[in-house]
Amino acid sequence: MHLEQIFVDGNDAYVWIYDPIPYYYWLAGGGVVLAVVALCLFPLWPPVVRKGVYYLSIGAAGFLMFIFGLAVLRVLIFCLLWLVSMGRHHLWIFPNLTEDVGFFASFWPLWKYECRDKESPSKKDKKNNGKKKLSDDENEEKAEESGGEDTQLDNIEDTEDKSETESEQTGKDFEMIEKDDE
Repeated sequence: MHLEQIFVDGNDAYVWIYDPIPYYYWLAGGGVVLAVVALCLFPLWPPVVRKGVYYLSIGAAGFLMFIFGLAVLRVLIFCLLWLVSMGRHHLWIFPNLTEDVGFFASFWPLWKYECRDKESPSKKDKKNNGKKKLSDDENEEKAEESGGEDTQLDNIEDTEDKSETESEQTGKDFEMIEKDDE
């Protein structure tokens, strides 16, 4: 098929792409128009139907308030337990409630609990930052004395620690590090 929709030579076939609009599109569009007209005529509805719609809207509003209240309650419980345990215990009721999952998946699992050690990884990083950093020359001398294998591992760990602390300071999520081949 050519963009110009012309025959280039006499052996080309003519193609007509016919993609009709499905009937259910027409039905759904007509239904939306009728629903809008019906809502505009709400004051003309019979009193029994208006009362039923009123109770349905109160029920829907109550359900939304229940979900919002549950979200606030779960944050309060988490904060209280977190403060009492000084950040060690993490308890979330309905952990998927505010996640982007289906309706029923929002209420499962019922709770999620984590107990974290007193010394978190961020505190370990701060302790490692306080120790003396060796220059590259000192690292090479130390590597020659000890055979090199342990020091190379230490150098890799120091590089990882350095890149982690730099990313925390600069706000970068990652950093490109080139490995020197010897």
